Amino acid sequence: MVCEGSDRCMSKKRCKLCNRTYSYSYKLFGRGCFNAECNLLNIKIPKKEKDKEKYFCNEIAKKYNKYGLSQNKKYDLAEKYLTLEYLNKIKYGDLSKEKKQIEKEINNISFSKSIKETVDKLLDNDIVNSLDTVTPFITLNKAYRLYKTTLKFAKKINLFKKELKEADNNEEIEAIMEKYLLEELKFIFNSSKIGVPAYYQVYYAMQVVVWEVVISGGLIKKYYLSSELLQKSLIADNKNEEDYYVLNLDRIKEIKEDVLLQSKVKELLNKYSKNQLQIEINENTVLPDELLVNFENGDLFYSLHNATINISGEKLEDKWHLNIILKDKYDFTETRLKDKEYKNSFLGSVLNNCGVVSQQYGVIRPYNVYIEFEYNEF
Repeated sequence: MVCEGSDRCMSKKRCKLCNRTYSYSYKLFGRGCFNAECNLLNIKIPKKEKDKEKYFCNEIAKKYNKYGLSQNKKYDLAEKYLTLEYLNKIKYGDLSKEKKQIEKEINNISFSKSIKETVDKLLDNDIVNSLDTVTPFITLNKAYRLYKTTLKFAKKINLFKKELKEADNNEEIEAIMEKYLLEELKFIFNSSKIGVPAYYQVYYAMQVVVWEVVISGGLIKKYYLSSELLQKSLIADNKNEEDYYVLNLDRIKEIKEDVLLQSKVKELLNKYSKNQLQIEINENTVLPDELLVNFENGDLFYSLHNATINISGEKLEDKWHLNIILKDKYDFTETRLKDKEYKNSFLGSVLNNCGVVSQQYGVIRPYNVYIEFEYNEF
């Protein structure tokens, strides 16, 4: 028990909005939250009103033309009404299911002349009638916290966009991305929210927005292939794994001219050509690990990880005419640590780890990537 003012004592309760304990006489809220809810709904309570919270609940009942309700039902109505208000304020995610459920629960609150209603009235000023208690689809506290999370996100994502636009060089862009994905926006890459439907919907939508900003940053850096593949992952079929063929000639040209890739082709030719005039190098002719290609920097580093190369062709006048197929699975399945898997880029590790969470949400969807081109006179 906690005493407040003169001789008045009461048990500590938890505010339905913020979930903090309070010992004031109100049934639903602490004083600070109560005042905030009055402002939210623009309900002005007369100064002489003795029980301001009851007046507040009565005003909400009037909005719905619900008369003759017990005070407990008015409390219940106020709580659900505020829950709906906060859900309507959330700008990210599809919460239509949650809203419909709350609306249904509001509609089901009605005056009744049953024995249950009579008992309810007798208990109004003492305890919440357990017969009126229903497990809520989403509580007011959860709706409020989710709303506050989206406000925080909106502020930070706008700053993220602004800083990217004002960046002067690639190093600045990478530093900004690291800052926001590793620190400022890390809170939305939370896999523990997947099992909570309302949170899942909102966090899913916020992650999509983040990846769209990352794509814009990639385009500013002129990392066109990684931006193209990330964009594709946001719209890929979530049920059936798709095949995606890179057809843009500029992207293919960049890959063909990559020194590391050309070195890999030479290595395989030197090992397996053995004075032959034709060659087939693939999973059926050599060990799979020998076909792996890992790019070390730039756009290709962010685009392809553990890509597999297939080579076929013939030798004419001491020059190879080759058909090259690069294959990769665009997905994020394992978290990676700086100085281990991604020695060359801390940002690469950060993007990968955020990608792992987004793939768990279904935001990023895996698919197969194919890039095919030719080397003439190699």
